[in-house]
Amino acid sequence: MNELKKGIKMMRYAYGIKTNLVQAGCFFLAGMVMIISGERGTFGMFGGFFWICIGILPSQLVYSLSASNMVQASPMRRKMQTVVPAAVNLFCILLIYLAEVLMCGIMSWMRPEQAGRIYWELVTLAIMSVLVMIYLGVCYKHFVLATLIMVPEMVFGMRGGMDGWIRAQNIGPDITFGMAVLAGFALIAVGGLAEYLLTLLFYRTPMARMAQAAPLRKEL
Repeated sequence: MNELKKGIKMMRYAYGIKTNLVQAGCFFLAGMVMIISGERGTFGMFGGFFWICIGILPSQLVYSLSASNMVQASPMRRKMQTVVPAAVNLFCILLIYLAEVLMCGIMSWMRPEQAGRIYWELVTLAIMSVLVMIYLGVCYKHFVLATLIMVPEMVFGMRGGMDGWIRAQNIGPDITFGMAVLAGFALIAVGGLAEYLLTLLFYRTPMARMAQAAPLRKEL
C-alpha cells in the first residue's frame, strides 16, 4: 500500500498527464459503446479490453519518471521500476475489472439468454488483464520482444473467449456469475505477482527507448 501511495503521488510529476487523460477518456467511451452494443460476437469483450487498456496509462506515467536523471540517481530507482509500477497497475486493473463485473452483471440481467457468453467473456477479460500485466512487466525493458510475443497472445486470448462462448451455447452456461468473478480476481492477483517478479528479473536491463514517448527517448 505504501508503494501504491508513492506511485500515485509521483504521477503528478510524470510526463504526458494530459495526453494520457485524453487517451483514457477515449478508451472509456469506445469501450462503453462496444459493451452496450455487443449483442453478438465479441464486441462486448473488445469493449472490456478497451477498458483494460486504461490500466496501462498510469504505469506509463510511472515509468516516464525513470527517464529523469534525478530518479536514475535516486535510492528510489529500484522501487520506481519494480514494485511501484506493479502496485499501481494492479490497483488500476482491479478497479477496471470491478467496473467490468458490474457491467457484465447488468448485461446478463438484461439479456439472460446470453448469460453464458457474458460469463465466459468476464473470465476471458481477466485472462487478457493478466496478459497485459505480464506485457507491462517486460515491455519497458524489452519493448520490441515483448510486443512481438504478447500481441499475438492477446489475439489468441480473444479467440479463446469466443470458443468458450460457443461451448457454453452448445452445452449450456456451465459457469455461474459468481464463479466467473472469483476466477477473475484470482487470475488478476496471479498476474500482479507475475508482473512484479518480471520487473525484478529485468531490473538491471536498461530502459527501452521505444517504450517511452519520443521527447523522453533522448534522456535514456
